[in-house]
Amino acid sequence: EVLNFDGTPFMAMKPAPAGMTAQDVLNNHIKAIGGIEALSKIKSYEQSGTLAKGPMSLGVSTKMKDNTKYKMTISMQGMEAMKNVYDGTKGNMYQMGQKSAMEEGDLLDFKVQSDMLGEIHYTQYGIVPTLLGIENIDGQDAYAVQLKKGDVEISTDFFSVATGLRIKSVSTEGQGEEAYTAEQSYSEYAEQDGIKYVKKMVVNQGGQVMEFNYTDMKINPKIEDKEFVVE
Repeated sequence: EVLNFDGTPFMAMKPAPAGMTAQDVLNNHIKAIGGIEALSKIKSYEQSGTLAKGPMSLGVSTKMKDNTKYKMTISMQGMEAMKNVYDGTKGNMYQMGQKSAMEEGDLLDFKVQSDMLGEIHYTQYGIVPTLLGIENIDGQDAYAVQLKKGDVEISTDFFSVATGLRIKSVSTEGQGEEAYTAEQSYSEYAEQDGIKYVKKMVVNQGGQVMEFNYTDMKINPKIEDKEFVVE
């Protein structure tokens, strides 16, 4: 018996409709979350919520500015525990007072995350999307789009055939014997000012499960540049 990572029975992918391309799927996703015109008007946003990891409940905040700068902060009882900051060129990760510079793969992730139209700008970031077919994800058909940069596979993202929304992303983290599968499941979306955003996300990194729940979303708030200083 062949199983998926989550223990469910493996089912071979169905072919995508004739003429359907990866770019079509990505365009449909952009349309589903608000459309190019509405997303192009977003110059900043700020999200806040909670992160549950086992018995722990932490605070989480993400901020974006100018479609180039990104910051995520995780706090414990009001005290900063972890922070990732990307200023549009370089980035650092801070954890419990320790600082490390972002590597090439992390920089690419944050560059795309900070771009409201990242999915249709993949080619300018050197990312090549390929439509693999249709797979059943949690009871619904989803287009599977593989993302690669050069010979390196970044992830395989799954977009609901019915809604166009991204519902899962699967990637391999680490190398060699330390490699593990990481999954991000986008189980709930909410809407703010006509824009759909991920409200609930479950991350499974090699068996460690974290659940993000965003309870507040502000579109185009004023955010100071000093928030994104990479020290």
